[in-house]
Formats: sequence, structure tokens, C-alpha cells
Amino acid sequence: MHTGRVSFKRTHDDDDERDLEERESQSAPPRRRRIRCPKCNWEPGKRDRWGCSCGHGWNTFDTAGLCPACGKQWADTQCLRCHQWSKHVDWYEDEDPDFD
Repeated sequence: MHTGRVSFKRTHDDDDERDLEERESQSAPPRRRRIRCPKCNWEPGKRDRWGCSCGHGWNTFDTAGLCPACGKQWADTQCLRCHQWSKHVDWYEDEDPDFD
């Protein structure tokens, strides 16, 4: 008898965590995060690039401040408009999911 449920064969310990993340993402409304400079409110675009001390250039907000080339984790980010430094985490701001 078919119950309408799908069973999965567990092959890795990470499977449980992925399944939980999938269920949570399907049940919760998507939460957007606004990214802007805490000093001047400038909002970077997808094409903006920051440079690492290793010479690699990338959008630091694609990786939460982690350089994909050398693995350096940047705790602070410099604004490309006002040139001031702020804690990287201070650039992220949760938007109200009910506000459009």
C-alpha cells in the first residue's frame, strides 16, 4: 500500500541536517537580509568587489567575509563609498518579512 511518503536511504550523517534545513526552508517564509554600511548606509551591489591581502578580489558578502582564495576570515569590512571600516556582521540587517 502506497502511503504518499518518500523514504530516503541514509548515507551520511549530514543527511539529517540537510533534511531539517529543507523542511525549515519550506515551512518558513523567506527572510531577506539587507546589506548596508553601518556608517553611511550605502548598499553594495552584486558586482562590487573587495580585495584580500592575498590579492584575490570578490564580493565579500557572497561569503560572509571569507576569502575564497586563501580562506582568510575578515572580521571587518571597508565601505567602498565612505572608506570607513566596520565589523562585517554589522553590515547585515534583517528586513521585516511583512514589509514590502
